[in-house]
Amino acid sequence: SSIIRGQIKTISHAEGSWILSLANGNDLKCDALIVASGTNPSIQHQFSHTITTDALLGHYWTLKQPVVAEYRTEAASFVEACATGWWYGVSFNDGSLSLLFMTEPGQRTLMQSSVDFLAQHLKQTVHLKQWIRCQNMRLLSSPYCFKKVCRNLRTFAGQAGLSNGPFWLAVGDAAISHDPLSSFGLTSAIWSAVQAAKRLGQSFDGQGAEAIHSYNREMAAFCNHIHKQRCSVYEREVRFASEPFWIKRRCPQTSVVQICEEDRFFWTGPIVNL
Repeated sequence: SSIIRGQIKTISHAEGSWILSLANGNDLKCDALIVASGTNPSIQHQFSHTITTDALLGHYWTLKQPVVAEYRTEAASFVEACATGWWYGVSFNDGSLSLLFMTEPGQRTLMQSSVDFLAQHLKQTVHLKQWIRCQNMRLLSSPYCFKKVCRNLRTFAGQAGLSNGPFWLAVGDAAISHDPLSSFGLTSAIWSAVQAAKRLGQSFDGQGAEAIHSYNREMAAFCNHIHKQRCSVYEREVRFASEPFWIKRRCPQTSVVQICEEDRFFWTGPIVNL
């Protein structure tokens, strides 16, 4: 019946209800929570332990032709693998190219500039480097570096405190953060939200325990499915089967990956000819 917008400072529970303390000083009570906080671990940890299955170092930036040809190609996207990771590109009909390179976090040292790092790994590609040279692409934006962490919750729904505590469940990236090459994060998020809505309705009909059990069972099965799918996708790259990057990701992830606390990094650089 109403929408309340505000930053949540703390989440607690009392007398069978969740209590949300907002930054504006108000408190809000509710019977159930849908945790849709994306990949924010500070929110996730309040409900369930997180399992980190992988971490990737990503570089994103944009290239463009100095002079756009009169004949413009249609927008298209492509993926190309190399020994140390994989590239995703989207070309636009204005002559620009948006690129993403994903590799191991330890591949780059802090002393190495982002432009030098990317130029080094571009040399490993077959098609992408030739495409950039033929199109005379130049750096339009400074490379933006970030860490992509793949996580999932140990449990996806539950009740606070005793069995009669308020109900919670997690959806989307808050429940399972996917590998970007092998999974469809958006459609998976929509699917989990649909399942969550069904189970939330079931809990309000007095079947809270069964709703929690059903949602956890569904999400655990789905999580197992996407991990198998991930291994299958990375197994299809046979040219680099002996490379550490591909060996690690074509095998089931059975151990927790240790990562540094910093999830995002920023570097700037001059406009150069690649």
